[in-house]
Amino acid sequence: MPVSRTVPSRGGARKSPLRLAADPVLVVSPVPARPGGLSPEGLARGATPAEQRRVMISEFGEWLRTQTNRHGRLFQEETIWAYRDAALALSAWMTATGLETDFTGCDTAVLNRFFRG
Repeated sequence: MPVSRTVPSRGGARKSPLRLAADPVLVVSPVPARPGGLSPEGLARGATPAEQRRVMISEFGEWLRTQTNRHGRLFQEETIWAYRDAALALSAWMTATGLETDFTGCDTAVLNRFFRG
């Protein structure tokens, strides 16, 4: 009978990157909303999909500023802007094609259409 060998992992079991997608959390900022900006409370009251995407892009950029790359260094500002620009392009394409949803409504087929376009 073959013996299965396991290799000890570094730092425990790996977590699924999708674990947070199933449990969205509304972050309430103690800082008042900027003029023309959208507060988390505004999102809860029913913002347009384009406004929701704009807030998601902003939060993603702020989150990236707190993360490190695979080499343990903080992401450079150029990298954060590259991710932001890609998200802005996707958002503009979603608006142009009439998709009335935020980024969580993008499935593989939608992203494939975006990349083909």
